[in-house]
Order: sequence, then structure tokens, then C-alpha cells
Amino acid sequence: MTSRRDLEIKLTEVESTLARFFLDVAQHIDQNPSGEVPHAKATDDPTILRFTGGWVRDKLLGVASHDIDVAVNNMTGYQFGLVMNQYLDIPGKSEKYGLQGLAGKLHKIAANPEKSKHLETTTTRVFGLDIDIVNLRKETYAEDSRNPQMEFGTPEDDALRRDATVNALFYNLNTSKVEDYTGRGLNDMEKKLIRTPLEPYQTFNDDPLRVLRLIRFASRLDYAIIPEVLEAMADESIKAALRLKISRERVGVEIEKMLKGPRPLMALSLIHRLGLYGTIFTDPTITPSWRPDTQRWDSVYNFVSSLLLSDADEKLISLRSILIQNEEDGFLAWVLACTVPYLDAPEPAANKKGNNPSHPGVSALREGIKAPNKVSEVTAIAYQNRSAIKDYKDGLFMQLRNPASRKSTTDFAARDVLGLAIRRWGFTWRSQVLFSMLDEIHSGTRSIATIVSSYEAFVKHVESLDLLDAYALKPIINGKALMQALGGKSGPWLRGALDTVMAYQLRNPGNADASAAIDEIKAARSRDERETRNEANSGELTRSLIHHFLRLTIRSSFEKHLAPEVTSDGRKKPSNAIRSSNDYIDEEKEKNLKPWKHGDGLALELLIWSAKSIRSQWVQDNWGLLIPPILTLLDDHDTGYKIIGCDCLRHVLEVTPSLHLQQTNLANLFEEKLLTCFYYLPTSISVEDSSRTLAAATAAMVQLIRSRWAIVAKPDMDRRVQALDKLLRQGILRPLELAGDNAAFAAVLFQNMASILDEMEILSVKHMQNVLDPICGTLRDPFLHAHPPLAIATLEALRSLMRNAWPRIIPHRQQIIRGLTRCWVTLCEDSQQPFSNESELNAARLECKEAWEMLSAITMHGGVDIEDEIHEMVEADLRLGGLFQRKV
Repeated sequence: MTSRRDLEIKLTEVESTLARFFLDVAQHIDQNPSGEVPHAKATDDPTILRFTGGWVRDKLLGVASHDIDVAVNNMTGYQFGLVMNQYLDIPGKSEKYGLQGLAGKLHKIAANPEKSKHLETTTTRVFGLDIDIVNLRKETYAEDSRNPQMEFGTPEDDALRRDATVNALFYNLNTSKVEDYTGRGLNDMEKKLIRTPLEPYQTFNDDPLRVLRLIRFASRLDYAIIPEVLEAMADESIKAALRLKISRERVGVEIEKMLKGPRPLMALSLIHRLGLYGTIFTDPTITPSWRPDTQRWDSVYNFVSSLLLSDADEKLISLRSILIQNEEDGFLAWVLACTVPYLDAPEPAANKKGNNPSHPGVSALREGIKAPNKVSEVTAIAYQNRSAIKDYKDGLFMQLRNPASRKSTTDFAARDVLGLAIRRWGFTWRSQVLFSMLDEIHSGTRSIATIVSSYEAFVKHVESLDLLDAYALKPIINGKALMQALGGKSGPWLRGALDTVMAYQLRNPGNADASAAIDEIKAARSRDERETRNEANSGELTRSLIHHFLRLTIRSSFEKHLAPEVTSDGRKKPSNAIRSSNDYIDEEKEKNLKPWKHGDGLALELLIWSAKSIRSQWVQDNWGLLIPPILTLLDDHDTGYKIIGCDCLRHVLEVTPSLHLQQTNLANLFEEKLLTCFYYLPTSISVEDSSRTLAAATAAMVQLIRSRWAIVAKPDMDRRVQALDKLLRQGILRPLELAGDNAAFAAVLFQNMASILDEMEILSVKHMQNVLDPICGTLRDPFLHAHPPLAIATLEALRSLMRNAWPRIIPHRQQIIRGLTRCWVTLCEDSQQPFSNESELNAARLECKEAWEMLSAITMHGGVDIEDEIHEMVEADLRLGGLFQRKV
């Protein structure tokens, strides 16, 4: 043993009090007969206490330490703790040391042979210091475990079992001397060396975790590991033992301490140099078929070090000020650097459930070092978004150098474009941008200086636009308010509409005008569902499946009885080449010709899915496979299949380019097929079937008109208006004349009327009287309270008319007022009808109020004063006060 009194350890006041207390307890043990202490000593030796390990090392280095390990030579730590409690119970003792209340606050760590804890220890906290009290130990290792057999040992045994000589120093409280039982600890501290007390290979083979601990201590202390130890650390059998014996949680603890320590660069350099990357950063739950290449890994972690520490490079300082906001961001930067060698790993195939497993780089963190969920999630998102971030960065960098390029490409410099991107990336976007940068550095395709310049320009531009916190920007209007404002229901369009609101908000910072945003969304609403589908993440797989189903499953089920008017590529045949399709087909023949109708329904389900999922850029390639079966559905005599055909056609038209529709020359055929649906009235089929057929046909016709004249020139505008006029007359007004007492059917027609009038906009004025007469006639129906849905639909149609034709509404105000007042009075009457309910009536009354408020606003805008009329009407019937919000 080496001991040097000249190496003075200066105790703090707290440490001196603690040392004096421990020595007095030891004296109490030695001076009292064994019957007066709670547990007998293991040996008859005098009690000697030592501060051990890291505390001694740190004190010699002049570094404050808040953890003290206390070694007892002749009893377990728990036995010593019990004596401490007994000693503090002696009157005046606890006050002497200022330890009132300590007694009883000891935490016992019991012996557990299964985890090689053969000797009891105790822990406590005194004066803000964490104290572990243990006995001097000797270790014996088994071949397949790092957990040793523990037994009582000598100071030398205890020193030699430790991982490094600099951690094997003792401070003897009895002699106030530093003790070096390895004979090398003090010298190694002086020379700043890391070595093992015993032969290194056996040391690491006994406990492979010591490999990582030595790397951590070397990087923390800035000490060099001696060559003999490095050679053993790099041994393949030691790496195998590290994989076999050490839990991944313990590996993760060591890696986290390295990366949060003062020299992460040194730690990762040692891991790289020793070939430990594949041992540490790997998923032990699988047998890898691909191994990461760490050849260029050093360029990545060296860059992270420069980014975090540089005080000379202005661009790095600028990047750091934006991307690294706190210590946690710095730690995450190192973690992301650790996973970069996995960037070239192949993406894992979807499992049997269709779920996509984590990228191997994410699994290496989650399973290899048991990284916290937050870290793994950020890494997973960084992997997912790295390509998109690079595209935005490159696009912006190019536009900043060549502003003219904005005219022909996406404007990556625009505030709304960048803001929406950052909102998609989320609050960890800074770390994701850093990861994208590390990806480029690792690839080595461009110089680091060029990469840094492009990313610095990107984040500085984001900062200049005040978008650093765009992910947290609160929308000026939420989804619920938006649906109420537009009179719509939740659906695929809503997400696109909300993005439109946010884009408007980003283009107009500081503008909280919700109404202006709503106007913009209303103008774009017809595109929302199309864009939502076109930007979905289903990608190439969806395209392949659609083509496969259309070419094989669907085609084989429909090919025996396809619509005769179209060619195999989905274009209109010449009229002289069209065969008749009106021949009667008996039931047996139909089963053979229409397996899609009489089979298991798979082909029909796949057709519906394909129509809903197809994208604009795929329409032309699949047109000839998709349109013929849809026309077959429209030709079927069963209204249920006609409805499916209408819905499928509408979905396809939503994404069909207008030019392609013109080139196929099928628009007139589609119109003809859809118009035949309007002859399916309640006079020949059930009210429910008729209502559903007309609703589906109207929606498809409206979409056909939209798609056919998506780009409207003057002649096309006239034809578009003519088509809407025709639809209103044949699809709404004529069936209304035949609706009779079918309230449910009439309600559907008024709902369809509202959508057509919205499509017509201001041009709906030409139908003012033809539309007002059935609307107001229905509102004046004395039995309207028995059919609240009809009242609601009729009022929706009235509001649509007023909303679009408001400049010509005032001359018709008397007719409208008569309809609204009669409707209100009817809705306020007590209904004894069993099929009416109060909630529906309340909804109808609310619609009536909203219609009146709209009319009132129009008259006020037109300078017409109707206050006297209102007063007279309320005096005549007090119930109208609820409609006009007036009291007499």
C-alpha cells in the first residue's frame, strides 16, 4: 500500500462534521461490549472507516463531490447504520452534530444472492450529501454474469476489485491519510492515465461494463487510457461479453453520462476507435442482416463538437444560436450523431399487421441503449422528415441565390410555405434540421462549409420571418367554428380548410380577422378534398394496388357486360358503333353477366375504394379501366347500384383534370346518364330510394359541372350556367312539383337546391321567383311543425338563395317575410305528432332565426327600414317577438 500524508485532502465544514460523527460512532462500537450494540462485528478488528472511490479522486482534483461512499472494515453497512441510529438516540448526541431527525431515516439495501448482493448496505442523506455505507469487499465472478459473488474483504481486496486505479483510492478517516492499495492510483492521477488495478482482459471479462465506465472516466477527466487496456477493450471476446452479460439499461446509463459529460467528443472517438459502435448501438432483439458503416462517422461527431463549442466560426455560432436552445438540445444533438451510421440502412418491410417497423437507427437507440421515449420519438421523426427538410432547404437556398426561380417553382422563401412546413415537422423541428444536416455531412457529397452555409441561410431566413415558433401558432379559427361558419360537416375537406386558414394567417402576421380567412377558405373549398387525396401518404403502393385491382379483379367481374358507349381506353365511341343496351336480361343470364352484382361483392368494394383513392396524376393511366364499370353501375336498373355509380363517378371527377375530361369527349355521356336518375321519383319507387338516388345524382352532376369547366372562358361560362340551369329545373323544380305530401323527399330536394344555388352564386337571381315560390309555399305550410327536417332543409335553401342573390332580394322581402313569419308561428305551436321532437323543432327555429337575421342584414345594407313592419307584426302576434328578438 502507498500512503502519503503530504497529499492533503481539505475537508469542508460539512465533511469534517460528518467525519467526526462517523469516528465517534466507530469509537462507540469499539468501546461498548458486544451486548450493547445491536449487531456483533464480523471481526474483532478495531473499526476503521474510509471514504472511497470517486470522492477521493475528485477531492484530489479539487472538484466538489456530493456523493460519498463510506467503507467499514468489520461489519456490513446496514449493521453500522443501526449502530448510528442507536448512537443518535443517546441524549445530546444528535444536537452535537446537528443531525436531529436523522435517526430512522436509513434505507436498507438487503442482501440478494440472485443479484450478487450478498452483503447488506445502507443509504442516507446528510447535510445535502448522499451517503452509501458498505463493508470492504472481495469479488468472485462467474463466467456468464457481470454480477460477482460478494464477501468480506481487506482494503487491498476492495481496491483491486475496482474498475480503475484512480477510482481505487481511499481516505482513511482514522489516520487522515490517502491510501493507494493498488500502488498506482496516485501516480496515474499525476500522469493523467487510466489503467485497471488488475490484468485488463480479466477485469473486462469479469465485468464488461467496465469498458464503458473507463471510456466515461477518461472523457470526464481528460485522461489517457494506457495501450494495454485499450487493446483489451477492443478484443472481440470482450465485445461479445459486453453484448451477453450487460443489460441494455446499464449500457444506456453509461452512454447518457458520456454524452452529458464534459467531453462527449472524446467518448465517441474512443468508441469509434475501439470498434465498439456495433456492440453498443444495435438492436439486440433481432439478428441484423445489415451492419452500419462507421467509416465517415468521425466527420459527424467532430462537426457536432464544433457546432456546440466553436467560438470563432460565425456561421456555426449563428446555427447554434437557433438550433441549440438548451442543454437538452445539445444532448439530443449528440444522440442524433450516434444514429447517423444507420442512415443507409434499408427500410424495414411492413409486418403482417401492415404496420411499418421503426427504422433500424431508431431501434438501435430504443433497444440498444434503452433511450427514453422522447429521444426515440424525436429520432424517428427526424428520420421521417430528413428528405423533406433537405428539399425545403435546397429550394430556399436556390431561390435566395436566384430570386427569379420563384416564378416557376414552389416559393420556398414564402412565409406560409415555410410556416406550414415547420408546423408539420412539429416543436422538435430544430433537432430535425440538425439531423438532416448531419445526414448530408455523413454522405460526403459536398463540403462541410457548403452544407453549413446552406443550412445557416435556411434557419436565418426562418428567423427573419419570425417562424421559429410557428409550430405553436394558435389558429385564428378552430374547426368547429369553421364548420359552423361554412354550414358544413366534419370531413376530409376540414383539414385542408384549416391549413388554408393557417396559410392566410402566416401570410398576414398579426391579422386576427377570422372572417377574411373564412372568405378565402370558401373560395378554395371545392379543391380541398381533391388536394387532401392528392397529398396523402399512401404513395406508390396505393397506385400499384389501384392498377392491379382495376386490371384484374374489377375488370374480370365487369367485362361481360360493360357500357356500350365507350371504347376500351374509356373514350366515347362514334354513334354508329354503339350497340343497344336495353335488351331484357333475365335473372339467370344476369348472374352470368354481372358477377360483381351476384358474387361476394369484392369487385364492387375494390371499385369503390379505387374511385375514392385515385389521384389526379394516375387518372389518365387508369381511365379506360375505371370508367366502363362505373357507367355499368349507372345503367343498372337497381337504384342501389345507380347510387354507387353516382358516388364513384363523383370521386373520380374530383381528381380528373378538365383537359383530360374534354379529350375523352365523355362529359355529355356522363350528363345523360346522371339526368336519367332524376326520373326515379316516389311515384314509381320508395321515397327513401328516390331521395337517395336524387341526392347522389345531384352531387355527381355538380362535380361534373365543376370538373368540366374548371377553367372558365366566356363561352364555357355560358355553357356552365346552362348546365346548372338544367340541373335546377330537371333535378329540383320538376321533382318538387311531383313531391306531393312526401315531406322527406321534398327535404332532400331542398337540400340539393341549396348546393346548386351555391354553385350558381350571383347567377341564381335568374331563378329567383321559380325558387322562392316553392320555398315560401313550403314555409307557409300549416303542418310544417310535423316535419322539422323539411323546415330545416327549406330554410337552408332560402339562406343559400339570399346568400348568393342578395342584391335582388329586397324586392321580394315581403314574400320572404310572410314565409318566415308563418313558419315561425307554425314551429311554435304545440305539436302532438309522435314523430316530432323538441330538439328538431329547436333546430328548425334556429334555422328560421338565422334566415331572418340574414334578410335583416340584407335590407339594412340596402337602406330599407322595416322596423315599423316588424313592430306591427309583433303587435299582431306576440309569438313573432321570438323571431325578431323584439318586445312590445
